[in-house]
Amino acid sequence: MMNRKMAFLFLIALVVFGCSQETNLQKIMETDHKVLSFLTEMNPALQQKFDKITAEIVRADEKIQQLHELNKFFPKQSDIINKALQQWQGLRKDLYATLKNIYSKVEGAYVAYRIDEIQGRKQFGDLSQNLLAEANAVLANAEITKNTIEEELSQE
Repeated sequence: MMNRKMAFLFLIALVVFGCSQETNLQKIMETDHKVLSFLTEMNPALQQKFDKITAEIVRADEKIQQLHELNKFFPKQSDIINKALQQWQGLRKDLYATLKNIYSKVEGAYVAYRIDEIQGRKQFGDLSQNLLAEANAVLANAEITKNTIEEELSQE
């Protein structure tokens, strides 16, 4: 699970920074580490939500892969499979957008913190509470969507 999480965070870094060289890759990994360490130190509850969103994305990826495999073996059932696939892909897209948004805002707060620790702490404290509320809302919606998908699949 931890390896998948690190791989996913690496992918976020690639998207956010657009890496093309190995030295840039090392800088990106160092930057991610600093930002995520800052998040853990400043708002452990938000870090836990960040981790939970990451885990839900990994879970959605696994479900999407399973549905693709299922579709290979049962192409005549593609209507049902594609419906479930679209639902999981939509959920994954929403979760990923939220994760990227949180990361971007935490990164901005980290920069502000580094510029002026006192101002950054106050600014991040306010921002982190808003992000935590946003993460809670997304996770609640993801849980509802996930349960709906699973209920629909069990009824078919």
